[in-house]
Amino acid sequence: MARGLILSAQTRTTCVASLSISSARCKIPIIYPQYLPSTSTSFFCTCSQALHVRMDKYKAAFSRRMAMAGLKPHHPIALGVSGGPDSMALCVLTAVWKTGGSNGAGKSGEFIDGILAIIVDHGLREESKEEANIVSRRVSDMGIRCEVVRCDWLDGRPKQGHLQEAARDMRYQLFQNVCIQRQIGVLLIAHHADDQAESFILRLSRNSGVLGLAGMAFTSQIFPSHTHSYDIDLKNRSVLLVRPLLEFSKEDMYKICQGGKQDWVEDPTNCKLLFARNRIRMSLGNLSSCKL
Repeated sequence: MARGLILSAQTRTTCVASLSISSARCKIPIIYPQYLPSTSTSFFCTCSQALHVRMDKYKAAFSRRMAMAGLKPHHPIALGVSGGPDSMALCVLTAVWKTGGSNGAGKSGEFIDGILAIIVDHGLREESKEEANIVSRRVSDMGIRCEVVRCDWLDGRPKQGHLQEAARDMRYQLFQNVCIQRQIGVLLIAHHADDQAESFILRLSRNSGVLGLAGMAFTSQIFPSHTHSYDIDLKNRSVLLVRPLLEFSKEDMYKICQGGKQDWVEDPTNCKLLFARNRIRMSLGNLSSCKL
């Protein structure tokens, strides 16, 4: 996990948040990620104004998308969780869907049946283990069982220019490994409409063909790439990858977290212009904020 900016569910509003860093106080707008301060240090934000969110439309849309994927609440499901607003929103909606509309676990200290959050510690910084454990505790408090897995970079740390791609490939490999080991056939990922737009523009800039420009699929099958590391034959085993949040925007992710009263982590590395996807994200954010 990247070094995070830890926010409370009360922080992200349409107002300007009051931010406390040590003894100094400052005000920053946090409507878009590019406005977050450039820092590698985690800190907490608080805001006195909370936004009332009606969750019914989000719950109904999520249930509809899960039904479209052929999924029912009794099916064992894994979630890819980073602790950011997207994956925390996914946790909120999945927990409600699994429990028939209630707010997570039934009794205090109990886990919801048939749901596992997979948290990947990329191991690229000294603080990553601690941050993964913080996210694990938060998700566990929602009634979701967690498993933290650490990347093993056998060939050394990826080069800076290919860091995001290498981390993604490793992350999905670990997701597959855990799903197969736990005999879970479905993996939910928190990609949303803004991610889809970013992917389209990124692929367009790389002269992608028609298939690439089709964007991310709502559902797809992923297969293990390293079958030799298991004691059983996994050649024909696959995991159904589902993206149930594709009709939601990034703004919706924050609202769902607020409606579910869940904290999240903002990753300052998402603001670094070194990565093409970040530059596209910031450009889209600036475009959407323009008054035409």
